[in-house]
Amino acid sequence: MPGTCGCAARSAAALAAGERAAAYFVSGFNCAESVLKALADEWGLDAGAVPAAATAFGGGLGAHGKTCGAIVGALIALGLTADHRDASDTSTKERVISDAHAFVARAANEFGWTDCHDLTGVPQESRKQRQRVSQETRARVCVPVVRRTVVMALEASWR
Repeated sequence: MPGTCGCAARSAAALAAGERAAAYFVSGFNCAESVLKALADEWGLDAGAVPAAATAFGGGLGAHGKTCGAIVGALIALGLTADHRDASDTSTKERVISDAHAFVARAANEFGWTDCHDLTGVPQESRKQRQRVSQETRARVCVPVVRRTVVMALEASWR
């Protein structure tokens, strides 16, 4: 969870976490797994279900090109930090939903899109289409989105 460090230290930590996420992505984790794993590292979340909880979200919700997996990974991490376990605790649930709404809006503003197929420029409804997301596209589009999504999630947690 967020600490009480100064702005410069926070920025450096956020950039380092973003670089870790990018390294996870380049090593073979998908976008959702990479973001969740980096945020779990940063926030000390239970790694038992990380990155498995995010595996199905890579490539935009089960590789359908929908909501970017990096954004989903950040939202999973946000939910894990809230530790919402009591159905009657509506205030925690509402806070998390409000924070998630604001985060998705910020991502849309930052990236111009929130859907994987819009970000990459490649429809991903079929395996053949997904294979068209080249290493060059992954390096040019996905790595920076993964990196920046982690930084944005950390910045949001400090507010």
